[in-house]
Amino acid sequence: MQNMGLGGGVFMTIYKRDRRQAFFIDAREAAPLKASRDMFMGDPAMSSSGGTAIAVPGELMGYWEAHKRFGVLPWKELFQPAISMCRNGIPINARLAKSFAHSGMEGEILQSTTLRQVLAPNGRPPRA
Repeated sequence: MQNMGLGGGVFMTIYKRDRRQAFFIDAREAAPLKASRDMFMGDPAMSSSGGTAIAVPGELMGYWEAHKRFGVLPWKELFQPAISMCRNGIPINARLAKSFAHSGMEGEILQSTTLRQVLAPNGRPPRA
């Protein structure tokens, strides 16, 4: 399954040619406060599905940090293309459609009210 979104984290390497210097920003997601070292010992599947699999997102803060340090465009303009794609949708290529079909995600998409509304409004997962 392909993943991308503000609900996760990001690593950025930014090279400033005028300074001949590279900068690194670590904005990965973090474990929640109540997380413990052995919280998944009884059921390892809890680490990949459900509420206990959720981390505190760091991606947006990483973008903000990069923008503060190196940004040229106004913050307000940076996400307009992504906002437009979210509102208007995007075409699904054959690779992504195949990923849905062969990843076992079709059942999960159809069982989840939210995923079904977004990815399968006509009752079937996306096709190319």
